[in-house]
Amino acid sequence: MRRPVPTERAFARFGLLLGLLPPAAIFLRLALFFNFAAAFRLIFLPMLLVCALMGRWMGTVAGKTFDESERDSWVRTIIDALEDAFVWAAATGAAGGRANSRRSRGASTSRSPRSS
Repeated sequence: MRRPVPTERAFARFGLLLGLLPPAAIFLRLALFFNFAAAFRLIFLPMLLVCALMGRWMGTVAGKTFDESERDSWVRTIIDALEDAFVWAAATGAAGGRANSRRSRGASTSRSPRSS
């Protein structure tokens, strides 16, 4: 490799993508299937933003932790990786859900499937 990326930066980019793409795919699918009111669509953008930024931040933290645990035994590295993954997913999901719950208090949640 000509310009290798440090572990911390690689995990940060990976976290950004994990925080952005899966929720965006879910929201797109829901928006195409259900007829949402315009106010309800405004919930998606802040939630995506919070999930992406939180995923990037947690990726940075996980990258540092994982880089440090690589120097230990394989068993310890695997346990640390699983622990980091759980904390990363829980923190990102909680942050995105919290952003959604704040915005949805005043929005209408009535949804009806589109008739084909």
